[in-house]
Amino acid sequence: MSEKREVRFAGIELRASGDGKMVIQGRPAVYNSLSKDLGGFREVLVPGCFDESLDDPEIYCAWNHDNSQILGRVSAGTLQLSSDSIGLAMRCELPNSPLGQNVYQSIKRADVNKMSFGMFVDQDAWDVATDERGQKYERRNVKRARIFECSPVTTPAYDSSSISARALFPDGAPVRKPASVVGVDERTLAALRSRLELAKRK
Repeated sequence: MSEKREVRFAGIELRASGDGKMVIQGRPAVYNSLSKDLGGFREVLVPGCFDESLDDPEIYCAWNHDNSQILGRVSAGTLQLSSDSIGLAMRCELPNSPLGQNVYQSIKRADVNKMSFGMFVDQDAWDVATDERGQKYERRNVKRARIFECSPVTTPAYDSSSISARALFPDGAPVRKPASVVGVDERTLAALRSRLELAKRK
């Protein structure tokens, strides 16, 4: 299993619960949604890719990826994550502390309206796809991954014009697997060589 941390960014929503608790909720990740350029390739999360990791009690929600500013944790029952056909859904009950109150007010005022999640990718598949302009690009399909945190963030690199490799891949960019080589038998290879020789003589 990979131990390389990878970070991605998405939108966030806020909804206050009826019992007066400070609760934020949203979708940290959306399936089948093509990412922006992540540094020479784009990425798609395959539906259900996080399902095997959602019961991990150590998944936490932090402010701006700072694990010294914890907002909620699965083991404490203050953070819930679930997966459906759309993607991941997150609900976090913020602490009644200066940090929790500040985060809640910032999101409620829409001063902060983005969030991020961190993952370890255990299985992926690379291919070449074509975008809406007919341009080919490398695509990484994340098939199985473990989410370890989600965070409201003030400056998400994912929405900037230039992608920060340090922000997206703290432990180094993923290794791109080369395209599979198509096998050619000796007879076909000989025919291709003959055609090449004829082309050179013309």
